[in-house]
Amino acid sequence: MVGELFGVFIVAERGETLLLIDKHAVHERIRYNELCAGAGAAARQSFLDPPVCALDPEDKTLILGDLAAAEAAGFEVADFGGSSVIVRALPPEYAGTAAEDALTELAAALRAGTGDPVEKRDRLFKMVACKSAIRGGDKNDLRELEALARRAVFDPAVKTCPHGRPVAVAVTRAELEKRFSRIV
Repeated sequence: MVGELFGVFIVAERGETLLLIDKHAVHERIRYNELCAGAGAAARQSFLDPPVCALDPEDKTLILGDLAAAEAAGFEVADFGGSSVIVRALPPEYAGTAAEDALTELAAALRAGTGDPVEKRDRLFKMVACKSAIRGGDKNDLRELEALARRAVFDPAVKTCPHGRPVAVAVTRAELEKRFSRIV
């Protein structure tokens, strides 16, 4: 690893190639792959004093109608009567997030796409992976950035983010030399 650029990209050199690695995209893919590997057993953080949240009736129906998908992603929610639900647990990635905000994101993800259970679970895993991934502008330890760069270079399962964007862009030495008119 050579360094970090704009607080967003990891700059690495491999042989005769310069690599620009999107630190959020590579971390998001790693987190997504971890969630998929443990499908159905997502980590959750339980509340000692579970909050009760009033929801839009459509959101409540969506969430309670698909508790299996929600639980696979680490949400534990139950009906509390009227327009309310009780939130017993959230994925750890939502620590510090208001339960109402987490449920709004959950409902939006359940609303999007098709009703296919596999596709729905995948959508929720993508949402949780994105939430847990480091962000552009985050200050990261050099060892953490080096580990992300190694995964981007050597792990064939980490070539795109879960949404299909590349995690790295390669520029060869020859391309750079042409750009600087060092070679024709």
